[in-house]
Formats: sequence, structure tokens, C-alpha cells
Amino acid sequence: MTDFLHAVLFDMDGTLVDSESLWDVALEDMARELGGTLRDSVRIDMVGKSEEYSIPLLLNDLGRAEEDTNQWREWVVARMTELLKDGVEWQPGAQELLGSVVEAGYLTALVTATRRSLTEVLLDQLGRHNFTITITGDDVTEKKPAPEPYTKALAQLGVTSDNAIVIEDSWSGMTSGIGAGCTVVGVPSLTSVPQAAPGQLHIVDSLEAINVEFLRRLHS
Repeated sequence: MTDFLHAVLFDMDGTLVDSESLWDVALEDMARELGGTLRDSVRIDMVGKSEEYSIPLLLNDLGRAEEDTNQWREWVVARMTELLKDGVEWQPGAQELLGSVVEAGYLTALVTATRRSLTEVLLDQLGRHNFTITITGDDVTEKKPAPEPYTKALAQLGVTSDNAIVIEDSWSGMTSGIGAGCTVVGVPSLTSVPQAAPGQLHIVDSLEAINVEFLRRLHS
């Protein structure tokens, strides 16, 4: 390969697949079990972040901060496992872009805040062969928006941030990729992007709007 781009790193939830809608269901079910409701503002704050952040946030908002956080994390994971087994919808353009990146011979990584057990449920649908490596929430000490998930992926792939592009849907994930020094393509779904976003962030409306040539031009 002669161009400057060596690797493309993909987020999963909300970027490649519409699993965020299933998280809505699981979290709403949890809130109902506790006699409350999932407020929109609380849900939006969770997007792109880990269970360790999201479950205490919801418990606190429901006035149930004394509840066992680990117990409710496992409850939500069990519910998500049930929901994911039925499969999820690809985000518009995601399957085509992923396939073209792989066909072009680039290294790829799946970098998600979701735990390994849930990621494994989706990997069969996403195609394990499509990813050179997979980094999950279980594989890092500091999850998104910290840069560690992407710095770890770069290290495992053996590439530098100058040779990689990150594709993300949440501001938390975009912040992680930017912190790792990567060029980031943002495809906002449930969250908004600050107007004063860094120059290395390129916002598109849909993955249908980009292709391999677009990614190459970002590094021309």
C-alpha cells in the first residue's frame, strides 16, 4: 500500500450498528423495574460511555443511589444479551464502507466501550474477519472519552496516529480518538458536537456519504 493511510478504527454502537436503540430498551426496562423512567437527558449523557458510568448515573437520577451498582450492571447486560441475539440493523452505509475498507487492504479495528461478552454476540453479525483486532471495554483501564482505547488499538496494529482514521458517532468516542492523535470522522447520531470542534474532526451526515477515496483524501 502506497498511501499514507494504514488503518481504519471503527466504533460499534451507533456507528456500525443501531444497537443504541436496544440499549434504550434495556435501560428503560431497568428504570421500570426500579419504579421510575429513563429521562431523555440522562440517556443522551450515557451515549458512547461505559456501564461503569451509565448505571450509577441512572440509579442516582432515579433516587436509588443506594442500590447495588454491580447487580444492576449485570441485569442490564443480561437484558442486552437477550436483545442482541435477535440481531441488529446496520447503520446506513456502514456495511458497505467496512467491506470496502477491508477489500482495499487496510488494517481495521473494532474499538468499543461495550464489554467483551456483548461484543462477542455482535461479532458474528459484523463478521469477525472484518477486524484485524478488537478492543472492548474489558481491555482498557480508562474507557472513552479517555484516549486509551484508541492508543491501545494503534499499538496493537503497529501503526501511528498519523496513519489512522477513527470513525465514531458519539462526542465521547470522538474525544477519545482525537486524544489519541487520530483524524476522526464523526457521524453524530444521538449526541451533538460542539461548534468549536478540533480541526482533525470531520463531520458527515451519514456513512453513506463517504467511501475509501474520501478517507484517503483526508490523508493526502
